Formats: sequence, C-alpha cells, structure tokens
Amino acid sequence: MADIDDAVIVAAGLGTRMLPASASIGKEVLPLVDIPGIFHLIWESVKSGCKKIHLIISPEKEHFIDILNPSTNLIDVLHKQIKSFSKEMISPIPENVNLLIHYQKEPKGLMDAIGSATNDINGAFLVLLGDNILIQNHKSPLEMSIEDSSNASLKLVEKYKQYGRPVVGVKKVHENSLPKYGVVKLDGEKIIGIIEKPSIENAPSDLVLCGRYIFTKEMINLMNLYTYEKFGEFQSIEIQKHCIEEEGGLLAVQLNDYQWYDSGNPLSWIKSQLDHA
Repeated sequence: MADIDDAVIVAAGLGTRMLPASASIGKEVLPLVDIPGIFHLIWESVKSGCKKIHLIISPEKEHFIDILNPSTNLIDVLHKQIKSFSKEMISPIPENVNLLIHYQKEPKGLMDAIGSATNDINGAFLVLLGDNILIQNHKSPLEMSIEDSSNASLKLVEKYKQYGRPVVGVKKVHENSLPKYGVVKLDGEKIIGIIEKPSIENAPSDLVLCGRYIFTKEMINLMNLYTYEKFGEFQSIEIQKHCIEEEGGLLAVQLNDYQWYDSGNPLSWIKSQLDHA
C-alpha cells in the first residue's frame, strides 16, 4: 500500500466561541501553555510520514503564514539571547517538508474545506481538525521534538497501510458529551454506524469521532453525490456512511489513551492548560 504523503490541517473556522481572542489570532495557534496548538498537529503529521502539509485557512487568517515561517532576523536574535534556543521552537516545519496554503472562502463545512486542497494531492491523505489536539507526552518546548510528538495519526496510517480503506480516529467520552459529537457503532474495528449529535438515549456507544481521518480520493468524488447544499454540516458524515457500505468498509482506530484538547472551547481549553502545565 502506498505511503500517506499528504496531511490536510483544517483551520478555516472563525472560532466564535473563543471571541474576542480569536478575532486577532486563530484558535488553532492559541498556545497550549507555551507551544502554539498547531505546532503539535504539524509535528504529529510529520511523525506519521507526511512530506506535505496542506493548511486550510480562511482569508482572514493570513497571520498563520508568518507564525509558521518566522523571519530569519527573529531566529538570529533568539539565537543570541537564549543559549538553549533551537529553531524548531518557533519554526515547526522541517526543511524537507513542504507547507502549502489553501483558502476556504466560505464556511461550507469540512468536505468543502478539504476539497480546496485535493487538486494538489494524489492518493489517500491524512486529515486533522486544527483545533483538536491529541497528545500523550507533556513536555516543555526545550524537550519537544517530532520524535516526542503524538503518534495518533501514525496509528491511522498504519491501519490504512494494512487494509487500504478509509480510517477514522475514535475516542471514548463521558455520556454527557455524546450529543456534541458524531457517535460510532463498531463491529470489531469496522464502523457499522454513525449518528451525528444523538441524544444520550440514542447513542450507539460511548465512542466519538475525534478529529483524525484518512480519506481517499474516492471520498472527494462523493462530494458530487452528497452535496453541501443538500446535507449541510452533515455532508462529511453522509460520505463516511457511504464508505461503511463499501467492501472493506470504514475502519476505526481507538485513541483512548490520548488526552484530547479542544482550542475552540473556552472551558475545555482552560482545563487543557492546567492539565498540560
């Protein structure tokens, strides 16, 4: 099975729950104590084997480019002032990895955002929701590296290489949180059902989609069948349901031993800061 060379980080949302902070800086680059959240996602993508990072942003988020590509002057100043400084502390993208910027001009859901990048992608690709951080190791910036970053996406890549089918990450949550998410029903490692934002009584399990996916090019073609105009925010769920019915199905990787942090939710983000600190 071919390698997964491309990672799509979706960071186009306006983050209205994090206003007024998100009006000046994207929720995805808010610091988890002292490391911008999106750094964790980039390191995770690179650790999984990706050589191209596709960042999906809205036109209002141009500042992302400067954050991910700091000036050489700033790097030189920090080198002089901080003996322990390393470039990776403020420049998370390795030299052998390409960063490509794509724009979602209208807020038309996850699949529309992904679709803005797929002309530059061949084959299956990794998808990470930009405000969802999944980590196991809690380290300071001086200790952090790609090698020490999350291997959540790597687990999905390994499952894809084994079976060649679309893969999603799932995680157990408390029953009170089930109405916030897409809840899955499993048969072994195969997903046999997804219910978006069910009541607690109608939830098929305590496992929910947690912002990590491997999509295939065929799933992008399904956008013409399951359109945003018809299905709205449920478009991506309908496409995943279609994959469930296909031979080989839609596979799940359980990520229950990871901390799940959401930079788009004020209360969750406060708890995340304390936990990580």
